[in-house]
Amino acid sequence: MILQVHNLTVRSGEQTLLTGVSMALDRGEALGITGPPGAGKSALLRAVAGLLRPTAGSVEVGVGRERIAYLAQEPDLYPDLNAEQHLAFYGGLFGLSDQALRRRSGYLLERTGLGPHKAKPVRTLRPSFRQMVALAATLVRPADILLMDEPFAPLSEGMRLGVWELIREMTKSGTTLLLAGRERYEILPTVRLENGRLRDEPQRVVGE
Repeated sequence: MILQVHNLTVRSGEQTLLTGVSMALDRGEALGITGPPGAGKSALLRAVAGLLRPTAGSVEVGVGRERIAYLAQEPDLYPDLNAEQHLAFYGGLFGLSDQALRRRSGYLLERTGLGPHKAKPVRTLRPSFRQMVALAATLVRPADILLMDEPFAPLSEGMRLGVWELIREMTKSGTTLLLAGRERYEILPTVRLENGRLRDEPQRVVGE
């Protein structure tokens, strides 16, 4: 298993964010996490990413933390940088060679529809394209585990379909996906979080 969450409990001050959450995913498997606001979805992703420390239980990943890509619900973008500059910054941060960065950036700019907008400062873009910049910046480096928190909220239907296709290709190539959102995704096996507890039995699902 590349990801094992065992009886995970996370508290922040007096607030309990997660209680007794367990799941296991192997390479190329995908799982959606749904639930209302405050259910603990973001806390679960942040715990898997290593950004929240378990109060009890454990999170075990079979790769280095640098191989975990995390798209936050409110991603940090630099308003005066454009899409190309974001990809160059994050690609350099994760040690991509110039050749690898050019190849990966060209691919992502095309797949996300950012090509015609790649030189525009992020602050001038519509929310949907800003989200695409955040997605491309998340995916610019190789990742074995992809964590996505509410990635579709500002996207048009066409953009959503494009992102789903990109996700499907990644899982086929062996990337493990954990995706959090308020809606239940028909094409993705999904479990529900309520008040920090899983209400469904997690399923092991291989990307098709």
